[in-house]
Amino acid sequence: MIWSSRNYQLIFIMISISLLVGCVELPTNNNSVPETPLLKCPPGIFSPMLPCTLTVTGSDPDGDMLAFQFSIEFQYEWGSETSEWTDYYPSGEPVDFLLFGYEGTYSVSVRSRDAMNGISGYSNVLIVTFGNSLQLLGSCGINGGARKVVADGNYAYLSTGGSGLVVVDISTPDAPQVVGQNGGYSSDCIGRNDQAIFLLSDNTFHETLYAYDVSIPESPIVFNQAEIFDGLHLDVEGNYAFVSTGWFEQTIVFIDVTDPHNFSILSTLEVGLTLDIVLRYPYAYLMSGTGNNFEVVNCSNLNAPYVVGMLDIQSSGPIYAVSNNYVYVATSNSLKVIDVTQSYFPHIVQEVEVGGFCYDLHCNGNYLAIAQDYIGLRLFDITDPVAPAIIGEYNTSGSCTGIFCGNNYLLAADGSGGLLIFHYSSLNYKLSPSQKGHGLRLIPAGLHSKSNIVEEK
Repeated sequence: MIWSSRNYQLIFIMISISLLVGCVELPTNNNSVPETPLLKCPPGIFSPMLPCTLTVTGSDPDGDMLAFQFSIEFQYEWGSETSEWTDYYPSGEPVDFLLFGYEGTYSVSVRSRDAMNGISGYSNVLIVTFGNSLQLLGSCGINGGARKVVADGNYAYLSTGGSGLVVVDISTPDAPQVVGQNGGYSSDCIGRNDQAIFLLSDNTFHETLYAYDVSIPESPIVFNQAEIFDGLHLDVEGNYAFVSTGWFEQTIVFIDVTDPHNFSILSTLEVGLTLDIVLRYPYAYLMSGTGNNFEVVNCSNLNAPYVVGMLDIQSSGPIYAVSNNYVYVATSNSLKVIDVTQSYFPHIVQEVEVGGFCYDLHCNGNYLAIAQDYIGLRLFDITDPVAPAIIGEYNTSGSCTGIFCGNNYLLAADGSGGLLIFHYSSLNYKLSPSQKGHGLRLIPAGLHSKSNIVEEK
């Protein structure tokens, strides 16, 4: 037999086809390959270790039962993981699966297989995020708009844009109710101790410090009031109130409020224009707007306080001091962590971008919340105080300028949006990046029309 070039071409083509067939899974017995399945899930960010419901709809041209296999990838940290093949389900019927995961963002897709081993391509890719621990419970409107908020027990106390002090019953978080009000002035500052609620009015050059008796929440009564010329900011801790003043005075006024019926000014300290101040005895921490300086004031003797440390942070903003010798400074676009272990040598140890100006900060235990005006609010886990990790965010409808962290709830003063109440869950399941893949669980929940699933909020 004489071999021509055409014979060699034919052999080459046959070998190529054989190799190609070996590289793909082709259906046998005239079986048709299943169509690419459709993958859906509810919108939003899911709380860690609570399930995200994945709904898969697969279709087979021959009407065969279908099994599914998921591909899940944790973005930026490790490659994809592929699940085992599931049981078989009827063609064309939506099927639910529950995905559990640790906080992070995952890319999820799925493919189907029929009983004759015909395998479809992978579906559309869904981006599923676990980690937002915030859940809005309830809200109520506030006359004049909500500006700042503090809370004690079953009541929240708000400074407003024209209604003075407003008292809200929050004992039923999903249905808060305004129960009391006193005053017709605007205020951006509020504080509290065991005896009273304190507000600083913002009437230009005629600012007044008010102390309210709220023992009867429905009828708050003014204990005492005192004019603080050019007052800008207020902080209260224990028996002491600190008021910073503006361009004309540029001082801090230290006030003894042990008896809320009788204020006693202890001393003043010239520090320049102060943008914010917070007292954590025996130190006060402040932001000076004249030089963008973070300053530490020794207040062990309130009759003679003095500056012991200073740091130029190149920007200004509100601050909040946290235990374990760290102070958090929210500037125009970032959250700075300042180590004040040595009061005379404050220094920045971390900086986290937050993408907008911050109007208020508050922390409770391992959580730090920030209010960001029209951006809304954000919640950080500060279990590691030098590595704040964002775990929740919410874009509010108003202008969020006040924030308060309770033991298991968060209150937001949202301007025209009123008072908002959020639940936040503890992230007891946080893992290092190398462990995150081992936290994934995928559980079948049956046909979508028959499954009994509690939807995530």
